[in-house]
Amino acid sequence: MPNYTYTGKTLSGEAAKGTITATSTDNALNLLRKKNIYPIKISPEKKSSMNLDSIFSPKVKSKDLSLFCRQFFAMLDAGIPLVESIDLLKRQTGNKRLKEAIENIFEDVQKGSLLSHSMKKQPDVFPEILVYMVETGEISGQLDVVMGRMADHFDKETKLKTKVHNAMLYPVIVCFVALCVIWFLLTYVLPSFIDMFSGFGATLPLPTRILLAVSSAFRHYWYILFGSIIGLVFLFKRYYSTEEGRYKIDELKLKIPIFGDVNRKVATSRFSRTLSSLLASG
Repeated sequence: MPNYTYTGKTLSGEAAKGTITATSTDNALNLLRKKNIYPIKISPEKKSSMNLDSIFSPKVKSKDLSLFCRQFFAMLDAGIPLVESIDLLKRQTGNKRLKEAIENIFEDVQKGSLLSHSMKKQPDVFPEILVYMVETGEISGQLDVVMGRMADHFDKETKLKTKVHNAMLYPVIVCFVALCVIWFLLTYVLPSFIDMFSGFGATLPLPTRILLAVSSAFRHYWYILFGSIIGLVFLFKRYYSTEEGRYKIDELKLKIPIFGDVNRKVATSRFSRTLSSLLASG
């Protein structure tokens, strides 16, 4: 459940501030009032872009959203009321993060909130296209039809990702094996030639000296290299979490030889499919 920061006063007039865990803002207000704290300001706690929850909590994938929309469509099409459908969905969902999101939606909808408004509060779970399509379905009274279309949309998204993954798998494996071979040569094979090179008594060529230095670094300072790689990955993720970082890196993806062409075709396919879904729903 999300955390909320608050500032307020107690019954005795003393200032109070802190953090409370609740399912929604209204729930946080009720919990604070039970503690005789009357908040002046309350807002969702800002989360770091790199926290343990975001790293270890299972992500909501396209196939999870496809199943969510498909089940939602089946229930609404069968005439089951909206609130009851959401209640059934939260019991059947296996993904932890999606389950928590549905629980929050269930509570909001019970209080009279629109489904689209509640989904909009959780952009890390529900993509914008799904929120806007749900809003369109609420206005037109065809929420069940919209959910069916979105289930098809996420089905195609899943199939596209699978095709791209399969296409990229072979070159990735080849690169990984090549790196393993290079590491083995630098740390085990090349050191056995160092004594032989030293016995020559002559000055070794610059490329050979560089290669020996790299081999020595791999053997004696591997922990520094390993830590540097982890640090670079961390900084990359931090940078990619920013709007500027995403724009720059996505632009770079389109310029990579071979892979750039694949990324461009994937983006074009995704854009066309999204536009088709939006136009079909009016």
